[in-house]
Amino acid sequence: MERNLTITQFAKALGKALVAQLNLDAEIFVQKVDKNNGQKLTGLVIRENGSNVAPTLYVDSAYKAWKDGHNYEDIIDQTVELYKSTKPSKSVDVSFYLDYEQVKQRLFAKLVNLKANKAAFNRNNVVYRVVAEDLAEVAIVGFENETMGAGTITVKTDHLEKWGIVEEQLWRDVHENLEKAEWKVQTLTEIISGLGGAAMGDDSMCSMYVCSTPNLMYGAVSMISQSCMEDICEKCSDDEIVILPSSVHECIIIPKKLCEMTMGLAKMVREINASVVSAQEVLSDSIYTYSRITHEFRKVSDKELKTA
Repeated sequence: MERNLTITQFAKALGKALVAQLNLDAEIFVQKVDKNNGQKLTGLVIRENGSNVAPTLYVDSAYKAWKDGHNYEDIIDQTVELYKSTKPSKSVDVSFYLDYEQVKQRLFAKLVNLKANKAAFNRNNVVYRVVAEDLAEVAIVGFENETMGAGTITVKTDHLEKWGIVEEQLWRDVHENLEKAEWKVQTLTEIISGLGGAAMGDDSMCSMYVCSTPNLMYGAVSMISQSCMEDICEKCSDDEIVILPSSVHECIIIPKKLCEMTMGLAKMVREINASVVSAQEVLSDSIYTYSRITHEFRKVSDKELKTA
């Protein structure tokens, strides 16, 4: 096959080959999918007749491999195996999503970068609101079943209409769940020891906490849970804490009394985002604080950084 195909043409050809090899009664189509931080992926969707679930296979890495000279037949075989491992064995019961009383028990949120995602949110009618100037809080619904495993559904404006609720009620229910959620909180020393690293002699490492969800997904949202931040203030024996957004999945928290140079921390966050964190998982180059005196979560301003 000629290697001058566009990624869309390549995806369609790959889909046809997959359907033929597995002898499926299915229709295929290709779509661009908005991912976090303005990233776009090309999705190959395969909808088998009689199924209410259509898996999406992202073909970007396969296309790059093919353009780089990899054997097309091998790529087909790999895609077939990927489809077989991800396709549901039977139709999925999504009836719970029609009943807000069931949905509300599963409501949660994730934090993402506002500037990098705002256009996609507006394009896709995603329900979100601004937090601390440069972050967006996005309402999501968690689900878990034997067919598809665990995942989340992003709440959109038309979902609110179907449920017969307004945004105010949605956010009230989201935050009720955030405040009673369980969080995974560990010191940096505990994490390093758990990875087989040597014990740290620096006491400050024992006072730096990493916070996430138990499944380590979208755990940075913990920074807007008042109950979580209050608990960590208690652990830190400090009325104010500094929060570093290490990714959309977790944040690092340091007692304010240990932070003499906030500008240095902000520089560290920027450098890590640029060199370590994947583009889809970057949350922000800013740093934040929480005060248990004022119960305020806020971004540290550029002016404060310059005078620190």
